[in-house]
Amino acid sequence: MPDKAHRRALVLAESDFVEGVPAKELSEFVTAMAALHIDAGEKVFSMNDPGDGKIYFIRKGAIRIEIPLDKGTVHHLATFSRGAFFGEMAFLDNESRSADARADADTELFVLDRSRFESVIDQCPAIAAIFFERLALEVSKRLRLNVIELKALEDN
Repeated sequence: MPDKAHRRALVLAESDFVEGVPAKELSEFVTAMAALHIDAGEKVFSMNDPGDGKIYFIRKGAIRIEIPLDKGTVHHLATFSRGAFFGEMAFLDNESRSADARADADTELFVLDRSRFESVIDQCPAIAAIFFERLALEVSKRLRLNVIELKALEDN
């Protein structure tokens, strides 16, 4: 059973993603975000939706990332929970969404729009380096896991 800290919504300052960000810059970053509630089973976005330049940080709950397949089936790529983020590809390249994102439980999110983020980095350029470094490291980890999964599928 999750401890009390995991049952309550994450405060952004508790996230590993912003660890070490000075308070002033963190405050600017937080003001750029919007809160969003998603009910269990509801989609945040669907594969091929237009890229809207948004990245999502999970405060509470869980999000399943899936690719729709033929005959109504799906391929489960990942499930992210409290403290994780998703939607980074459209945030970076503004291309269409590459998968579905669906709430696995009632979920609370922080939403960061790319245009609002750019306003923040105009005010606090130092946060850009931290943000993109952390984003790049996590994307690299995810890519490595995808390579392992593809190798396992190929071997079977």
